[in-house]
Amino acid sequence: MLTKNHGVREDNILKILLPRGLRPANIDANWLSTIDAFGVARGETAHQSIHTQQQIDPKSEFQTVTYLRNELNQIDEMLGQRTMPSAEPVLA
Repeated sequence: MLTKNHGVREDNILKILLPRGLRPANIDANWLSTIDAFGVARGETAHQSIHTQQQIDPKSEFQTVTYLRNELNQIDEMLGQRTMPSAEPVLA
């Protein structure tokens, strides 16, 4: 159960997805890193004065949000499957 929410961060995402049967190997590491950075940026923007905020690049933000959404759609599809795809074995 999540008791605090300070933005979308990696640990929040994992606390939501892993108990539902998704394996860490099924979550794209780049997406997880990107959504974590997005959550950090969101928190910084939300907690700064309007005078100290930097301009955002709308094109870059749109590309990031589109990427995050597309990967989230894939996760949603995996969660909707009856059986989760098996993770590739990790070789030491």
